[in-house]
Amino acid sequence: MTKAAYEGFSLCEEAVAKCLEISREELDEIVAHFDSDPDDQWDLVEGEHFIFVNKSLGERAFSLRGAHAIAEYIRATKPSSFWEGFLEFVTRHKTRIRESLVAAHIVQNSSSLILRSKRHYLSKPDTTKILGTSPARLNRSFQELQAASMMRQGVDFLDEEGKRFYSIRGVSRLAEDLGSKLTSRERQLWCQAVRVTGNKTIKMLASAEDQRQVRITRACELAKQRDKKTCVITGRNRKKEDKTNLVAHHLYSKQHYRHLADSIDNLITLCSEVHEQFHGWNGGYSKRCTPDDLIQFVQQIYPQSSGRVTMIVMNAKMKLGEQSQTA
Repeated sequence: MTKAAYEGFSLCEEAVAKCLEISREELDEIVAHFDSDPDDQWDLVEGEHFIFVNKSLGERAFSLRGAHAIAEYIRATKPSSFWEGFLEFVTRHKTRIRESLVAAHIVQNSSSLILRSKRHYLSKPDTTKILGTSPARLNRSFQELQAASMMRQGVDFLDEEGKRFYSIRGVSRLAEDLGSKLTSRERQLWCQAVRVTGNKTIKMLASAEDQRQVRITRACELAKQRDKKTCVITGRNRKKEDKTNLVAHHLYSKQHYRHLADSIDNLITLCSEVHEQFHGWNGGYSKRCTPDDLIQFVQQIYPQSSGRVTMIVMNAKMKLGEQSQTA
């Protein structure tokens, strides 16, 4: 069964039996009763109330509607004290599902995460996606919070190179504001869940990003040692009489090919002048670059080094394997 088939059927039989205060055997008997008379008022519909996880064993997974249908049957036929507990369980389960979806949504929309002055920030487009709102509504919320002195530059938000970024605290404040003011109940609940889940999730991502940066820094140093602290294009190295700065250049740009950012094979040593020259030639540091771009740059600007550098870069490219242009 495909992953998509499980969407909406998140309750295993054990969880349903536990929240209904019955045994697995009793649950099986109730489900059998639902199936026994097609003309009575009690129905469990496959694909709507449950799916078979293992049909030969009769093992099911239930939707919240399916669990609720069984609960209604028990309530009508076997009065007990479980009802309030069941309603509380359903509420908690819905909340957990929503918070899980929110956390996954944040992870998928946090590629812009940056560190500035010991604070982590997310871009405005990513923040807009995470909160599930529009840029115009986000602007309005930001302006209202700023007017109330609840959005501070360098603390809750950051403007850099004409772009706006929001800190973890800034995202939380926007989520709280939108969660209380949006007209759609579902969007309110979503923003409330972002406020509850977002801080923990973004902090987790920030911690992972910090560790990633440590790995990248270590890989850069190892790459320089491998290249004997020499620019592979000009042959310059740092000496007493030549204090050139050396950098480790990512053949596949680290912001576009994040999975290769800490790979030594993806790094090549260049002097800082050549490095700046390449990125200027390629359209800027934010522009995607690949090994082929560096080869073309060397062929045009440093033709005397073209053969040797092409061999080095092609060898690295073979080790890294084929890379998607949408990585």
